[in-house]
Amino acid sequence: MNYELRITNYESIETVHGVNNSSLSLREHTSCDGPGVRAVLAGMLLVVSMTFAGCTPETAPEPENAVENTESGISEASESSERPAEEANPEAPEEQQPETPAEVETVTGPPVLARKMYRATNIASTGEPGVGFGGLCVSDVDPRYDGPEVIAVSDIGQVVVAHRVVAHGVSGGLWAQEEVYRSPEKGELIMVDAGRLFPEKNLSVIVAVGMKSGPESDTGEGVAIGLWFESDSWRHEIFAEDERMLHGVAIGNFDASRAGDELCVMGFSGKVFQVFPGTEIPKEVIYEAPSSKIKVGAVEDVSEESASEEELLVAASDGLVVMLDRGLGGEWAKSIVASTPDSPMARVAVKRGLMRGGEKIASLFGDDYGNVYMSYYNAGEAGGSWSMEPFALPPADTDASGAKTKIRGVAIGDFDRTSPGMELASAGYSKLVRVLGSPGGWTIVWEDSAPLHFLLAADLDQTNDTIELVTTGHSGRVTMLAAP
Repeated sequence: MNYELRITNYESIETVHGVNNSSLSLREHTSCDGPGVRAVLAGMLLVVSMTFAGCTPETAPEPENAVENTESGISEASESSERPAEEANPEAPEEQQPETPAEVETVTGPPVLARKMYRATNIASTGEPGVGFGGLCVSDVDPRYDGPEVIAVSDIGQVVVAHRVVAHGVSGGLWAQEEVYRSPEKGELIMVDAGRLFPEKNLSVIVAVGMKSGPESDTGEGVAIGLWFESDSWRHEIFAEDERMLHGVAIGNFDASRAGDELCVMGFSGKVFQVFPGTEIPKEVIYEAPSSKIKVGAVEDVSEESASEEELLVAASDGLVVMLDRGLGGEWAKSIVASTPDSPMARVAVKRGLMRGGEKIASLFGDDYGNVYMSYYNAGEAGGSWSMEPFALPPADTDASGAKTKIRGVAIGDFDRTSPGMELASAGYSKLVRVLGSPGGWTIVWEDSAPLHFLLAADLDQTNDTIELVTTGHSGRVTMLAAP
């Protein structure tokens, strides 16, 4: 039996407000002249015919890198793209601030048990060949549309906002996107967050961080750009600058001395700044890790003993994950969440939910060597403490040389209704998204065509009782993943 895999509009074509809607169809033929594969490229039409001797429609192998878009009813094939790998992280510094607890030895986790591919929906693209996305966030930033939007930032300084398309009052499976900002100097934007930084205006503000000009660099200046929709248009303003690249951003209510949400940015200078947009107050250094790069931050309500509503966790290349919060007295409290001196930390997530043993607060973080670690928060009279549970991704998470690949995304959430409680997820330069549920080991749920650079959990589909994973990276696409 002969199967023909037909990919129309193979090159990127924008059919719904810039969303890549390439389509793929599988057609059955009754004639069969033996095993073989042929490929024809003519203009915008690519036809790949695959003949499988003795196959039936139910048993024919599925094409590689093809994903089912259940919301649109169309299968889609991933495009390939190339992008240089990130520069190697510096060696861990000899001195660390604050004092760290004893090092915890990494242990190898269980092997990959299966591929349980999640349903994938393309949400947005850079629209530029060879241009990838760095980070993303989910927030209701555009008052013209219902529900949360997905915001992503790119290598050339784009800020792209995507929203669901609503037809006849019903939100469907299609997404539309709008480029709301592009750096005039093509400064690479690497991370993004959003929150209500101007409570008196009752609007949500996007903050994107990265390079002031050009691609990621250890020596170039960093910048934080604020964007918001007001009076029927998008506005932007420079919120902060630094002598080195700003690589992380977090918005939350982690300062009890101030009303509303606060903004912190961090980067390659090894400093975490609190920024006060809309005021004349200069940015304030609230934490510093000499000779280190502070790459990301995450916010959650961790400690009931704290005067602030939420706490800020930051991860750095010196192997430290530190929790910060400011009480009514004005002093910033600092505590160690994790210490792995030989493992430069690159991503962090924190979540309160049902874990093994009951309701817990957990922090998940990944490093440059393919390792994923978890720390549980233990409440106590002395302000609480963290107990660390390290484990590694399976040996399959390697590059062509056999070396472990960098982790560039971690997430905690109830992604899979068949698995009790919260699941853990990771993504990175292996191009894979993996989920660790209970029972069982790490399971591959998605494979992209290029290295992945970010991953988060968000409730984007109101038709099910789980939350979704959203990932992006060097392919220049944002993809939503939902468990079957």
